[in-house]
Amino acid sequence: MDFLDFMVKPVESFRSGARESRRREAGACKVATRHVYHWASSAWPSGCSGYTVTLLHTDSSDLTLVPGGPLFKDRRDAGRRLCQALLPYKAAPNTCILALPRGGVVAGDEISRGLQIPLEVLVTRKLGAPGNPELAMGALVETGYRYINPFILSQATVSEERLAEEVRRQQEEIHRQVQRYRQGRPLPTLSSQRVILVDDGLATGATFFASLAALRALGVASLIAAVPVAPPYAKADLASRADSVIVLETPEQFFAIGQFYEDFAQVEDEEVLSCLSRSRATSSET
Repeated sequence: MDFLDFMVKPVESFRSGARESRRREAGACKVATRHVYHWASSAWPSGCSGYTVTLLHTDSSDLTLVPGGPLFKDRRDAGRRLCQALLPYKAAPNTCILALPRGGVVAGDEISRGLQIPLEVLVTRKLGAPGNPELAMGALVETGYRYINPFILSQATVSEERLAEEVRRQQEEIHRQVQRYRQGRPLPTLSSQRVILVDDGLATGATFFASLAALRALGVASLIAAVPVAPPYAKADLASRADSVIVLETPEQFFAIGQFYEDFAQVEDEEVLSCLSRSRATSSET
């Protein structure tokens, strides 16, 4: 990936999505192109909580500042707000929540608590392009469903061998997560269930769309897509794949899910397990 230098004023924290950059004083900062960075400052104009720095090319003349700021405090805040939008399903029979790990499970936990509906995890992994793992050339679901984006494959000139290598790598991680999160147990029977599929946001949508398709293939009774934030175009894409769609925010200036959270720290396995254990314990009591 290309990099460029530019000067920034002293700031308290400088970050991109879930990744915290090293704290810096005034000076040159290395910034990855096609990524978004935020910083907080008391010097912004009244009513503006921050600016988004958009780097579209390696030419410094393309550096633009767009007013913006986070929409959610953290994933639990996003989950509670999604829960309010999903209240018609409170204590609904034959209904379950499936969340994508790891961040989706934290949001899903808040929905599960509020709606009194059991929470389970659906393990889906992005197939990252060689040299650019954030670029999804497809996705793989624990059910065996696989989605491949032929356009990305052709543009990234990915060979069959490299694709097969990435599929094997993600299959291993899926196996690890299923063992870790469900002790190797298969998904519960979903054919008669209304399923609410949850994640902490939608960017390219590869993993979420693959998950929806996998659930369709399992013959679920009804499929509800619920995410706190997504690009404007994504809502129509979701509507063509799900029976009902809940998207709280569709900001025009969309570059990365993390830009819309004050706290988008990486979720660890232990927190996922805590969320799932709480839901399973609650379900066993009813």
